[in-house]
Amino acid sequence: MLKRILLLSALAISLSAFELPATPAGLTSVTTYAQVSELVKSMESGENFTVSSAGQSIEGRELWLVQVGESDAPWRIFLYGQQHGNEVAGKEALLFLLRDIHDGTLKLPRGVALWVIPMVNPDGGEVDRRRNSAGADLNRDHTTLLQPETQALHTLARNIQPHISIDCHEFGRDSDDYLAQDWLEWPDIMMGHANNPLFDDRVVQLGEDFIKRVAPQMERSGINFSRYYVGDAPPLGELRYSAPDLDDARNGIGSYGGLSFIIESGVYRNPPRAGTDLGARVQAYSILLRAVINDKVLRKTGPHMIASARQPRLPDWVPTNYFWGRQESDPASIRVMDLSTGATQWTAAPNLMPRLIIKQSVARPTAYYISAEASVLFTQLLDNHQIEYEIIDTPRQVELQTCRADTLETRYDERYNRYAGRMWATADSVGLATLEPGGLLVPVKGLTGLRTIGLLEPLQLYGLYQYDQFHNLIDGEDRLPVYRVFY
Repeated sequence: MLKRILLLSALAISLSAFELPATPAGLTSVTTYAQVSELVKSMESGENFTVSSAGQSIEGRELWLVQVGESDAPWRIFLYGQQHGNEVAGKEALLFLLRDIHDGTLKLPRGVALWVIPMVNPDGGEVDRRRNSAGADLNRDHTTLLQPETQALHTLARNIQPHISIDCHEFGRDSDDYLAQDWLEWPDIMMGHANNPLFDDRVVQLGEDFIKRVAPQMERSGINFSRYYVGDAPPLGELRYSAPDLDDARNGIGSYGGLSFIIESGVYRNPPRAGTDLGARVQAYSILLRAVINDKVLRKTGPHMIASARQPRLPDWVPTNYFWGRQESDPASIRVMDLSTGATQWTAAPNLMPRLIIKQSVARPTAYYISAEASVLFTQLLDNHQIEYEIIDTPRQVELQTCRADTLETRYDERYNRYAGRMWATADSVGLATLEPGGLLVPVKGLTGLRTIGLLEPLQLYGLYQYDQFHNLIDGEDRLPVYRVFY
């Protein structure tokens, strides 16, 4: 009798085990953290599958990491989802992707390995909240790296050196400004690439070329696809591609030299459509992710190009002020969807800004010096980014340039259609100065040189001083705590 009870109990456990629907289109409810944990743990038995934790959230939830394939594979892909806890479709598509590889219904191309974190923000995901438990927007923490979740992402990226990274998000396609014109945003899904001006031009172009190449594939699958843009509804609203700054994951992870993308699927957030399209969003994601994995052009041309980009020639001039603009020859219309019929129509978009323009550059310094008063916070920052520095132990004279804060705009930047934090700074003349003991000297050299510039350059328009803890280090004479050093 006891044996029969044990068998029935085992059967009940088996029947209650979490399973995904047969196809992404059949998904009708969001997968919980407990179900994600159960699903990924069940994959440990798969051939070439390794399940581990990349770290923990603030509330102690594991950031589950699934590795498929060998660490030294010639083409390494890093996929991660749900940085924003209320943006779920990417996470769900990643789970279907892993399930299908584990079950053998999807084969990875030869020489390809995957690393997948389905839920970067499990605390926010459990309560359908954008931010993590500390109230931080994780996708604005890739400069400061103050949160354990973003620290885990960067540690993993440094360790595996992926050739491709993809950050999975969602956007609201029924925002008020579109609804006011009886429109919905047209794309089912959009994709953007890393684009900071410091990055290797060849790798940036490789990402743009892939987005152009995959568009017809998505169209043949019946999915509305475009390059990722943000902004307000046309014709008066300004539209632009993804911001070129380093504080999001697309550019933050891209700073390690590989291809880095963001994917955004369109979600209905307003009644009566809200919550009705989960399966369609996950289906669009699944098709796009598979297209990335199977793209032969990337696997053929990418490894050599990315290896070269990881041995950068440091620029003589550092871009500090850049923005999206347009020329007369640039596209001036986009597609929208009629709210009542669902029909596609083209509409004028004279304020579409498709061209990244560099407005100002400054000479690259040999190093940056951080004052002793600011050294505690900057030591944490540099350690989190694994950037080498020297602690000054005896006074040393160098050619040094002081930078001073002029204006910090703390509200949303309406003119540039950008979140708050733009700071104008000016530089004094270069002169002989003494580095005091306790300060930090950070050389600009080698593999981390570009990342050092992107992190520390005090004259960049959107830098560290948009964050309160760094802005509070500006002294009473408006001097910034980071100085430019010339040997």
